[in-house]
Amino acid sequence: MAGPSTTLACLVCALMCSSLVSAALNNTVVDYGCDGCLKGQTITAMYLANDYTVNEAAKLKMESLGLTYDCNDPVKAVPECFLYSNWNKGVVGDLANKIFSKLGANVIVKTKANFTAQSKALYNGPSSFTRCVYEVAIKNVDVCIGNFWETNERRRLATFTSSFDLDAMFLVSAPKNGVGSDSSTDFNPSDLLAIFKPFTPAVWGVTVAFFFATAICMWILEAGVDTVNENFSHENDQLWNISGFFMSLWLSFMGYVGGSHAHMATRWPSRLILLGYGFLLYITVSSYTANLASFMVNKASVPSLINSIADAGKKGVSVCVLDAMASLIYNFVPKEQVIGYDVIGPAIEGIYSGKCGAVIIGRDYYKQYIVAEKINFNVCKDPSDPKGFEKCQDPTKKSTKIWLDCKCSDSTKDPSECKKDCPDYRKYCELLTIADANFQVSVPTGFPVAREFVDHISASIVNFRLDGTIDRLFKLYIDDNFQPVCTSTAESDSLALDLFSLAGTYVISGGLMVIGLVMGVIEIVMNKKKQPSEESDSTSQRETEEDVPLGVAKRAFELEKVKHEELKEFGLVGSANDENESVRQQIQVLNFKMSEVIHELRELKAKSPRYGSADASLVLASEAKERSKETTASRNNKESGFFANNWWPMSS
Repeated sequence: MAGPSTTLACLVCALMCSSLVSAALNNTVVDYGCDGCLKGQTITAMYLANDYTVNEAAKLKMESLGLTYDCNDPVKAVPECFLYSNWNKGVVGDLANKIFSKLGANVIVKTKANFTAQSKALYNGPSSFTRCVYEVAIKNVDVCIGNFWETNERRRLATFTSSFDLDAMFLVSAPKNGVGSDSSTDFNPSDLLAIFKPFTPAVWGVTVAFFFATAICMWILEAGVDTVNENFSHENDQLWNISGFFMSLWLSFMGYVGGSHAHMATRWPSRLILLGYGFLLYITVSSYTANLASFMVNKASVPSLINSIADAGKKGVSVCVLDAMASLIYNFVPKEQVIGYDVIGPAIEGIYSGKCGAVIIGRDYYKQYIVAEKINFNVCKDPSDPKGFEKCQDPTKKSTKIWLDCKCSDSTKDPSECKKDCPDYRKYCELLTIADANFQVSVPTGFPVAREFVDHISASIVNFRLDGTIDRLFKLYIDDNFQPVCTSTAESDSLALDLFSLAGTYVISGGLMVIGLVMGVIEIVMNKKKQPSEESDSTSQRETEEDVPLGVAKRAFELEKVKHEELKEFGLVGSANDENESVRQQIQVLNFKMSEVIHELRELKAKSPRYGSADASLVLASEAKERSKETTASRNNKESGFFANNWWPMSS
């Protein structure tokens, strides 16, 4: 058993060990992003030359020798291509130059001209970017300098630094009629139906159904003989006739065209139906006008070949994409419809060669190629070439230069004026960008790097990101440099209003119309129950009822007209006023006592045949005048009492 001295010794030992461990831990804390962290060490970096990684000194040197700038060509490459301090232009080149300067490392430069035979033999994918990642994996280089997307395949080959960007993907489609067709001005018979595009076919169908529903309801409630509605004919005392229905249908369509109902309502159920129909007209006409304006004002009214990434899969449209991104697209498009390319320029040209109908492109490339068209690149346009990559598969064939950023040989002319010098000028303005909410893909961008250097380079990237250096580089080389020269947005069928957009309108309008129709049916049924079983003669009806059905009123008027003709024989009414409104008024005034007067005239003529009609008229003139005064006074008193007791029905 250990004594107290042993226990004390163990405690002292433990304290000493704890101090040593703490000191060791403190000594392992390293500032990987410090200045000169890799001073004296050597890093082999492979630069993938493009517009993001530019060697300005090598470019000037090769141009002075009459050569095209290409540090990737082992035959044409000049010594300036292999000095890291010369790779100081472009977002990636400038950033890498700052990182290596900060770390103080000695940098040995390689380019694609230095790809090893082992790399080509073991990894023969079409993407030179992925091949460079493989060069890191086999330790031929320590780091690849370029805007490398960090994909699963590349992650399995090598480690990646912290990302310096998050690149969003854009979906670009060819026009529906094909590229180079100038489809914005070409007439197509389908253009005749463009005025119907603001609504979907389902919306048009429901709207027309409302036209018919309104026409039927108003025909039922307003075309009967017991109403006085100028919209409908009442010849032959018909309750309803087919011509009245067509008149009602015509009024419904005229209401939509005019923006307000054209029917006339004489009862409250009809007014309620017109309220619902008017609400429908107000909403649909306003929506149609607004949506039609968006179709007509929008310059990019050219329809696209596809409207979404899923649409490409359904229609069998092939999609061109950089090979590194191909596996990510399989979730949206069948594998056999995805075509991989080495660089983005030939991928876009795949639309023009007929290999694909759409292309997926990163945000920065999208700004450079599609928005600004500030790039020139090579592509193999040999019809026998199976790939159409940057270089032809047959070494004896030469690639074609695509001059998007072109100048005329005559410096006084604009490139649009010299198609011979600049056949590709504004070429991509006809391509259409597809806004697809279901295609929201962003990929981190970093450097593939050997494990022994990943912490140092990543720390420097983080520092430059935090102090705003990387943001300033993107603004300098991308945002400020690539300004829009053309706009192109695809027309989408989603702009058309669907049934769900107008569901509330249909419910409110339809509800009001149904309520009005039910009220009208109830009113008709109740009126039929109130009708007497037998009709009294026309004279008693005129004395007891002012408001009579139109059919009865017409028959009474015919009787009055016969009596009026008899009065003409006695010279009491002038023949020139037969169809005048004053005649109608006189007939109404004499209506109460007309039968009695005619009866007395007939008796007087029978007793005194020697007198003429004029003499008989003079005999009764004074008597008729007095009776007329009495009749008028009696009628006025009666009407005054009727109005006092029945003002609400009259107002209705």
